[in-house]
Amino acid sequence: MTENNRLSDQAIIFIPGFSSKEQGYSINLLSEGFQNLEVLQIQELGKVQISGHTGRKFIMNDGNTSQNLDIYEAFWLDIFSEKKLSNNNLQHKLFHGFYMLLYWVFSPVWKSFFLLVLI
Repeated sequence: MTENNRLSDQAIIFIPGFSSKEQGYSINLLSEGFQNLEVLQIQELGKVQISGHTGRKFIMNDGNTSQNLDIYEAFWLDIFSEKKLSNNNLQHKLFHGFYMLLYWVFSPVWKSFFLLVLI
């Protein structure tokens, strides 16, 4: 391959956001969108796996350069599932609930609120 045609690798972690669809829905939608592009030629090469997470491998070609692209779909719940408050015991829940209450009572937000009310 020449200097301009060098194949580079990229990885993207795709976090769909606020949708309540099942896992895999957003990456399927993204894959279909890639197939309909006219400027780039994007071909899906199959599934790829890293650290237990499954994604999809694509190759993009714009006529001059080619690039491998691995896309993984992640959800916020996957990241924070072990840290959910509902998974803890009652003592831990009460402590964190009381801490949150104290935080909001002594929060600097109230200064701004009272300044706006007095104006």
